[in-house]
Amino acid sequence: MGFAIIQGLLAAGAAEVSATCASSQRAELLRSRADNGLNVVPVEEHPDANRRVVADAELVVVAVKPKYVPAVLADIADVLPAGATVISVAAGITVSQLHEAVPGHGVIRAMPNTPALVGRGVTGVVLPDDLDEATKRLAREVVATLGAVVEIREEQIDALSAVSGSGPAYFYLFVEQLTEAARRLGFDEPTARRLVEDTFIGSAVLLEKGEASPQELRRQVTSPGGTTMEAVAVFETGAWADLAERAYQAAIEKARRLV
Repeated sequence: MGFAIIQGLLAAGAAEVSATCASSQRAELLRSRADNGLNVVPVEEHPDANRRVVADAELVVVAVKPKYVPAVLADIADVLPAGATVISVAAGITVSQLHEAVPGHGVIRAMPNTPALVGRGVTGVVLPDDLDEATKRLAREVVATLGAVVEIREEQIDALSAVSGSGPAYFYLFVEQLTEAARRLGFDEPTARRLVEDTFIGSAVLLEKGEASPQELRRQVTSPGGTTMEAVAVFETGAWADLAERAYQAAIEKARRLV
């Protein structure tokens, strides 16, 4: 996710973006994938890499696994410039914990999903009331480079993670299962994939046009007494609405146990 943010910033015209990573090999990969303007400092070569790159930063994005966030913030807290703001994309690290780790600095929580890698993500963002409007505006601009932005209250972030954060996995699972079912109907793998994937992609584009709701689009395909109605009736025996709610709730409860 860190590289998705880098890509978005560079594509949006950021004059200079600095980043750190663990290894020299990873640093070379990041440099090779970035078009321009990316300065990468590997911790393997420079143990003080994190402190180096934040020394003149206006905005610091912490995009490491949650278990590493406290150590990273402890490392940089005393060198953050006055007025610098920290954005965390880590699950389970609260605004109050961020404030405690970097006192005197504005903090923001953001929760992107993987389509951010192609600029089509959905990111939930928590903008605490103590931030000034200029900082909020900057944060919105940064997050918008990843795709759609939804401002939420902090108590909603676990639910957002269950819906949009984990959502791509639900989509891919459904694609995977329909593709396997198509193979069992006799299609070879490439044909099965094309039938299912292109149908989903085309349907998503049609939905994105916004000319009709999902319900209306479904009705347009589902002729009374037709073959689609028979298939939809089978799917509905699975009680999808209840299944979706139970899946969301399971993800929310797991997120709370991780805190």
